[in-house]
Amino acid sequence: MTAEIAVMNRMGVALAADSAVTIGGQKIYNSASKLFTLSKYQPVGIMVYGNADLNNVPWETIIKTFRKELADSRFDSLKEYSDEFIAFLSRRADQFFPVPDQKENFLKILIGHFCEIRHIIEERVCKSNREFSEVTSTEIRKRYKRLKEKDFLDCIITDDTTENDVVSFLYSMIEYSIGLAFEGLSLSIYDKNYLFNIGFYLFCKDWFTKQRSGIVVAGFGENDIFPSLVSLHVDFVLDNKLKYRLHSHKEVNNQISSVIFPFAQKEMVQSFINGIDPNYMTNLVNFLVELFAGYPDILVKNIDKITRDAGLNCQITDKQKDNIKYKLSEINVKILDYFFKNLNNYQDNEHIRPVLDSVAFLPKDELALMAESLVNLTSFKRRISLRELETVGGPVDVAVISKGDGFIWIRRKHYFKPELNHQFFENYYSEE
Repeated sequence: MTAEIAVMNRMGVALAADSAVTIGGQKIYNSASKLFTLSKYQPVGIMVYGNADLNNVPWETIIKTFRKELADSRFDSLKEYSDEFIAFLSRRADQFFPVPDQKENFLKILIGHFCEIRHIIEERVCKSNREFSEVTSTEIRKRYKRLKEKDFLDCIITDDTTENDVVSFLYSMIEYSIGLAFEGLSLSIYDKNYLFNIGFYLFCKDWFTKQRSGIVVAGFGENDIFPSLVSLHVDFVLDNKLKYRLHSHKEVNNQISSVIFPFAQKEMVQSFINGIDPNYMTNLVNFLVELFAGYPDILVKNIDKITRDAGLNCQITDKQKDNIKYKLSEINVKILDYFFKNLNNYQDNEHIRPVLDSVAFLPKDELALMAESLVNLTSFKRRISLRELETVGGPVDVAVISKGDGFIWIRRKHYFKPELNHQFFENYYSEE
């Protein structure tokens, strides 16, 4: 995991990224590079979080190859840089990712997903007295329904590629994966059909694996007056098609004077801005909703005792109790709505808005300091927590991008000593 952040105002954007990388879920190194210039000549930077590779090719290699091809080219808007980066990956897919490797990588995804379904089925059977076939059908259809509701991705299903084309291409891989993951189990023809559709949806639908990467492109296009950022989720390459989706597009303009946008492990940044830990807030909301939902039942069940204790001699019928319960449920909805509306107003006025208003006037060096501090805050929380691995840590790379000065490193780690490698800096800006 990682912690990254973009802090923007009308002066520019500060980017900060930690250096921790987790291998095998346990081993952690604090020397990974996640923040790069996207162009040697233009004010554009890029950050990577999540998986450090795409189909086993390091993002650093991909980014620096793109930067070399980009040379001194420029685009009118920041979003065009991210679009060109995606187009570059599609154009060079067969060079970076040989077709056999693409298929092998997707086979691992299919087998892993089907094995996960089988594991859930076996757990459900152990915890219940239901028949294996019944549990199998239920879980497979549940997963199928969940994926079916997702949208098709335009990057996969295009004018040149129909759903039938994709099914034909995937058929043998899905068949092999089902046979391997469900070996020894008797599946009905319906279950197999649902599994085939699941395999098809894993490629075509807006569903991404836990091994996906996050890409953040930030800075200025040639005609941009204020900074903006584009964040993408990128999953894998198959059939020379890049599976990706737009995650967010944030910009500073005449109406929006500042933006704070954390990526990956963001809970400490959200706590700082919102004034409350997001998990605490979620549990508070869930508890209140549960409490108010159950309150009418509790009151109605005890209403006879309540009326007797109050000295009221009245007999309440079952129909009257149902009406009371219904009216109380209506009132509870209004009470909760009033509570959350006022809580959100308080949070916005006393926590969120003051921070954003302050960020709007920060000079460039303070933007950098704020971005670095928020990443360090997340790192510190992980370091002192006994329940969590230190998945955020190491040196924090910090850069500020402005329209006039371009991409400026504030803090940057090197795996080598700069004074011993003058040729690196001489070659960086050398003509191709």
